[in-house]
Amino acid sequence: YGQGFYHGQGGGFNINYRTKKFNFFANNNSYDMESYNGSEQKNIFAENGVTTAEFDDHWRQVNHNYGSGGRAGVDYEIDKKQTLGAVGNLYWNANRSAGNDESEVYNANNEMDSVLNTATTKTGVSYNVGGNLNYKYKIDTTGKELSANGYYVSYSFTGDEEDVTRFATSQNLYPIYSTTLQYHLPETVNIVAGQVDYEQAVWKNGKIETGLKVSDVASDNNAHYWNVTNGIAVNDTGKTNHFVYHENIYAGYFNFSKPLSKKGEIQIGLRGEGTDAKGIQKINDSAVK
Repeated sequence: YGQGFYHGQGGGFNINYRTKKFNFFANNNSYDMESYNGSEQKNIFAENGVTTAEFDDHWRQVNHNYGSGGRAGVDYEIDKKQTLGAVGNLYWNANRSAGNDESEVYNANNEMDSVLNTATTKTGVSYNVGGNLNYKYKIDTTGKELSANGYYVSYSFTGDEEDVTRFATSQNLYPIYSTTLQYHLPETVNIVAGQVDYEQAVWKNGKIETGLKVSDVASDNNAHYWNVTNGIAVNDTGKTNHFVYHENIYAGYFNFSKPLSKKGEIQIGLRGEGTDAKGIQKINDSAVK
């Protein structure tokens, strides 16, 4: 628990339980934090020691950030040579903030000339989900080992923001003009990957390692912007954009290493990788490969 201008607290736990064949584990951490930021600026413009204008800026922002995350898994010893494991995790975070930035301009007589005020509100939520399956096989006692891993990761974020800007003069404290800009920024990323690795001892303390890996990545960014006038939201086509991306990677490697002495080692490796990627900007149907 912490206490400053605003409060904050967090907590978590960790569990591990083992039997002859199984090992279970889990942990979690949660938090709830509020914070305050602010600044004061005064800029004085002068000529020959005489003040000609003054610019004052007052900025305040309150933030609230909270979330939770953890992972859980199990390892199973099939026999003395084989192990199977699974791990899953989930993390989420939510935040919101409200800020206000006011700029005041004064003339040479220290009279207010104009005021520019921007009020900003933001909210956001993100999730991160993942999992892993793994298998290991110790083929014999000479150092031969085979392993396989499968991965899945899914990330998503949704953010919303509204900026309201007002301008007024000393002669007309009612805003001469007011503009409102709204944002909606959803994003998703999904990754699926798998790999197989093999290693064995060769030639008196030497070792070879080889493996293959494939992955599939897909992302979707769909950004919306609106200008709001008299309560009517109009799409800002100059900023709104929707981009979809898909990528496949295929990779393999081979590596040989061997100590030559207590101070030296030789290592030779080869890696190959192929990528197939395609991006589509749906606003104007353009594609990138």
